[in-house]
Amino acid sequence: MIDIPKALLPLANAAQALQDLMELAQKANSLEQVEIEHTAKLKMIEADVSAATKRLADVSKAADAAVADGAARAQEAAKEADRILAAAKAEAFAIKGAAADAAKAAKAKENAAEAAEKKALDAVKSAEAKLAALGKELADAESVIAKATAIKAAMGA
Repeated sequence: MIDIPKALLPLANAAQALQDLMELAQKANSLEQVEIEHTAKLKMIEADVSAATKRLADVSKAADAAVADGAARAQEAAKEADRILAAAKAEAFAIKGAAADAAKAAKAKENAAEAAEKKALDAVKSAEAKLAALGKELADAESVIAKATAIKAAMGA
């Protein structure tokens, strides 16, 4: 080992301290550079997080709007379905009523036709009876005419 004179010892210690200080300064500069890089990365990450947060808020708003729009459309479709159903029921009721009225009218016409047919049959029977009576009267009249012709012939002969 080299002996350092005592007078130089403080200088050697100062040189060692200066060397240590230089190493510390170099480490500090290196750490400062790392801190600058990390700060820049952190700012980029914060910007990305901010953009992602904004995008998430936009997507959330759009999703809420889509849900609200879908709910409104579903409600409107349900109302329209109810209106269509009510109209169909009313139309079916009207058709049923018209069919019942038509059936009543047809039954009335059928009854009227049966009554007219009975009246016509009665008229035919009455006409046949009158015709039979007229046939008898005609036969009687022909008999009277024949007798009168015979009498006239007997008297005029």
